[in-house]
Amino acid sequence: MPLFHKPPPSISSESAPRAEPAFAWMSFSRFVEVYPVRTGWLVMWGRYEDLGAIRHVAGQRTYSALDGVRPRIAAAIREMTGDDALATESLIRFDHTSFPDHQPARLADPL
Repeated sequence: MPLFHKPPPSISSESAPRAEPAFAWMSFSRFVEVYPVRTGWLVMWGRYEDLGAIRHVAGQRTYSALDGVRPRIAAAIREMTGDDALATESLIRFDHTSFPDHQPARLADPL
């Protein structure tokens, strides 16, 4: 057996395969996506470069219910665009989205 082995190739988070988001908003190089995760709903927002080849995540938050996701989407879009009209439009799309049935797991008890 050799003393050193070649580590498996790493997958960068930029090129890692991702599931389809339950909700996605895009405008030019900006994005906001919502994914169902074990503990609730993950909201990610950021920018694309090189025609979408590079993805920079500016922020992410996990919420236990969609009620928390809604204001985060608006805040993220306002933060990236400075445009209240785009934030309002995204909330209308959010309200008309059919989200999958998703029951988050119970969080562990605090220490």
